[in-house]
Amino acid sequence: GVIWTEVVQAFTFVVGGVALIVFVVLKTNGGLTAAIDVCAEADKFRVFVTAGSPWGEDYHVVTALIGATVLTLASHGTDQDMCQRMLTGKTSLASRRSVVYSGIIGVPVAIIFLCVGLALYAFVKINGTIPEDTPAGEVLPLFINTHATVGVPGLMLAALAAAALSTH
Repeated sequence: GVIWTEVVQAFTFVVGGVALIVFVVLKTNGGLTAAIDVCAEADKFRVFVTAGSPWGEDYHVVTALIGATVLTLASHGTDQDMCQRMLTGKTSLASRRSVVYSGIIGVPVAIIFLCVGLALYAFVKINGTIPEDTPAGEVLPLFINTHATVGVPGLMLAALAAAALSTH
């Protein structure tokens, strides 16, 4: 019932993200190589800031770890989805595994959607068909509206609905 609905929603969400990356890269002049080059030149692959003061730099690794710890503690104690995972396991070991696997699975999903942003960044920089001053929240809808072929908008709407309905 509910679990399989979540599986279908998660699958749709992930497939939509991967399909979007592929589609954006295929529409980018120069393809994947050019997209990687543009993102590398702009230092978009840097994951952590380790230099400088943790309190003076945006996205410093120390403040990121503190924030992630607080957020995780809060969500695991109060989020209905996490509580449901912990309380529905047949044993306490099964409940622990469920929560750990949930965290592990979240990493590749986050990477997929970070790559969507990287692909869109490269597309805007390379192709020039979307103005660079377009607000970040408007780039994806504008891209889909102006560059998507038949079927892509429907897949994106399905993925968006899956994300909105999912408890993840």
